Amino acid sequence: MQKQAKMTIRLYVGLGAVVLATVLGCADKEVDDGARDLARGREALAAHDLSAAAQAFEACMRKNATNFEARISLALVGLEQGQPRLADTAAKEAVALDPTSAEARLVEGQTAYLAKDYARAKTAFTVVADARELPKPMRAQALASRAVAELALDETDAARLSLLRALRLDFRCAPAWYHLGVLSRGTYHFLSAAKDQFEMACRLDPNSPRTRETLRTIIPSLREALARVATDKPGAAKRQPELAAKLIAEGFAAQKKEKKDLITALQRFEKAHAVDPLSWEAAMYYAQTLPAAEAAKKAGDKTKLSASKVVDRTLDAYHAALDIKPASRDTCMAAARFALQNRRAPAACDFLSHALAHFPDAKDAKPILELYVEALGKLGTAEGAKRARMYRAYLQEL
Repeated sequence: MQKQAKMTIRLYVGLGAVVLATVLGCADKEVDDGARDLARGREALAAHDLSAAAQAFEACMRKNATNFEARISLALVGLEQGQPRLADTAAKEAVALDPTSAEARLVEGQTAYLAKDYARAKTAFTVVADARELPKPMRAQALASRAVAELALDETDAARLSLLRALRLDFRCAPAWYHLGVLSRGTYHFLSAAKDQFEMACRLDPNSPRTRETLRTIIPSLREALARVATDKPGAAKRQPELAAKLIAEGFAAQKKEKKDLITALQRFEKAHAVDPLSWEAAMYYAQTLPAAEAAKKAGDKTKLSASKVVDRTLDAYHAALDIKPASRDTCMAAARFALQNRRAPAACDFLSHALAHFPDAKDAKPILELYVEALGKLGTAEGAKRARMYRAYLQEL
């Protein structure tokens, strides 16, 4: 029994020595956690050797399943190399490791967009946009990026509202101005607003390749298109601004008589608009006078226009005024109110959308938005009601 005990003790001592030797041996060997590969990747990236950087980051990832930096760096390299699948896989892994990382979400949004997964891109950018603890310029950039995803999803109103929210956070957000220009030019065809928005984007980001291209091609083409709007108007080549000014003055004088002579005033404004189709005053005063002048005519008057024709001609005159002075908020608002009073909600929406394009600043936009929500609600469609809710939600944020 005593002999057996001694043998057992010797056995345990021997096993302990083996275990201890094994542990000490492991301690002598440095565990390869990919740190050297990560360092090589950083150096290669600094030298703009993207291929070597990608190889180093991938090596680090194989050795270290939880290295966030390697994954986010590989995603950025993949974007730079034009390898969206590589970038997207690495970005997904980075987000899985740290779902709260704004950097990871922004990169994921970019890679998802390139992979044409626009809904996931929108979600990724929304996470950053909604994170109130982040700097406002970063959130504004995320909103501008979200708008691009929304445009790809054909969510035009959502994209516009994302861009307006971006400007509320950072009025100097160049991407927000640029993509507002894209919307104004391509979707809404508000050429004057588009030119102003592209010019603002260029001023805020003067050295980017996109700015150089915008200055070279987009803005000159918009200027040419706007010039054609004026020169192509019938009678513009033979306009008589001095005669138009005289006729407008006579129209005002007729309105100021003790008994307002609306008919004479209307005739003078109409003639002024004919001799100078580029006179904003002539078009505007004609639009404002026509409904009252027609209402003053007696029922048997053969010159009296039908109610629908009065509305059509008045709206045409407001459109003509906006062609001449596109950034006139007074014209937009007067035209929209007239359209709503005469059950022309679609026309009112067009005028107010035009105004919103020219006045995206929150303070300027508030009265426009209030009337826009009303007009959208009066479209009488499910889509109109949905859009009204979207703009009302934004209005409540102001």
